[in-house]
Amino acid sequence: ISAFPSVHVGLIVMNTLFAWDANRKLGWAMIAYSLLILAGSVGFGWHYAIDGYASAAIVIALHAALKRAFNRKKELSSESPLTAVTAR
Repeated sequence: ISAFPSVHVGLIVMNTLFAWDANRKLGWAMIAYSLLILAGSVGFGWHYAIDGYASAAIVIALHAALKRAFNRKKELSSESPLTAVTAR
């Protein structure tokens, strides 16, 4: 039985990205764990490999996009009203 994309892999990749942002050593350990989950999901027949690859790619892309959006919002909200007016 296969489901596209793999939620198993996507969840672990998401946690890996959070761990990477918090601590690089923990991030490396989580990368190894993510690869183990990917291999296990294919090896035990839960998913095709492409399901895991696609899930990881989607999660990484969404994480990057949301991080950029939140950083942009943070930058805009940190500007004072006077700075925003005089910059125009």
